Amino acid sequence: MKILDLISQAASEQALEWMLIGGHAVNATGDRRQTRDVDLVVCETERTRWEALLSKLGYTLFNDGGAFLQFSPPDLSQWPIDLMLVNERTFSGLRDGARGVNLGGQREVLAPSLEHLIAMKLHAMKQGAPARRLRDLLDIITLVRQGRIDVGDDDFKQLCERYGNREIHAEIVKTLREEGSLP
Repeated sequence: MKILDLISQAASEQALEWMLIGGHAVNATGDRRQTRDVDLVVCETERTRWEALLSKLGYTLFNDGGAFLQFSPPDLSQWPIDLMLVNERTFSGLRDGARGVNLGGQREVLAPSLEHLIAMKLHAMKQGAPARRLRDLLDIITLVRQGRIDVGDDDFKQLCERYGNREIHAEIVKTLREEGSLP
């Protein structure tokens, strides 16, 4: 993707680290779902530098949600960009488990591990944004399938309870059972 090459080049020049998250990171596992923006996770201590970098690329901040920043592209033919800001410890943990992915661009970019992507989606579901709930559930199902994860395994249950809750785990199991993926 051209946008990822552009971000990669510009961030590299500024010594800024980032990882791809959201729909494109899910797509990098082999799935192909529609997404309308590019989601990145960055360290909150680099917020000002990221705002300056995106401004230099023609992007305009249109929504500041504190930990989430949304930027409009310079024109409608380009991707909007969302930044998720995390503390240094969280970013370091994500980076330590990250893997390289390529979505057809010139450069490979980093994306969090499947486990970390699932944890982010579980957290999003737990926060209860109703409009996103189904999309996040389906992303978790996709990541579980792609990673061949046993949803009955204690480690997966603990992941669900830590970042989501028992009800979300039950919903994942029920969905997989209804589609015939589980006995």
